[in-house]
Amino acid sequence: MEAAEVVLGRRVRVARTARGVSLRALAGLLEVSPATLSAVEHGRTGLSAVRLARIAELLDVPVDQLLVPLPVPATDAGRPLSAWRAYEPLVLEPALAGALAAFVELGYSGASMRDVGRHAGLSVPGIYHHYASKQDLLVALLELTMEDLLTRSRAARDEGTDAPGRFRLLVECLALFHTHRRELAFLGASEMRSLLPAARARVAAAPRMGVPVPVIVL
Repeated sequence: MEAAEVVLGRRVRVARTARGVSLRALAGLLEVSPATLSAVEHGRTGLSAVRLARIAELLDVPVDQLLVPLPVPATDAGRPLSAWRAYEPLVLEPALAGALAAFVELGYSGASMRDVGRHAGLSVPGIYHHYASKQDLLVALLELTMEDLLTRSRAARDEGTDAPGRFRLLVECLALFHTHRRELAFLGASEMRSLLPAARARVAAAPRMGVPVPVIVL
């Protein structure tokens, strides 16, 4: 049985990514460092009851949902599938969901904030209430994309026992990501060029596994 910290951390990470909240953003709301929240999500440290309740409130999930293990996915040849192969439906907050739909349909340069609002079901001022610019929406989506892909890629790599095995698992991980998160993957493959220099440097500097893990079109 997995330790309670591991179960809790995985649940927090799944809930956070499902709602399109970056690790940095949630850490800011909790008034902790991103490194501390990352340690929580990877099961290396626990949470107080107060902070757990605050996370549940911010992510709009019941507290008890964060305390139970994720369902075991279907099996492959009698073996439980690894968590990195399991994809829950992607649920983004309306502004991010609208931005993703508009950027995929029209491209970042061709999409206006009015287009984002149309897809999100929000007024343009309503979007600006949460995000200061179209660029901020793109940064949030690309940070979510890289964070999800890198987390899954690390887990896939760690299952390999030798170099060929690790390579095979990473290819499988990329294929699954492009199948289940194809809109995010498309954005990652096509719109890094649209980031302003400072934002591009920040997204590109996301922690790596020791080797680059590109978002590629398969």
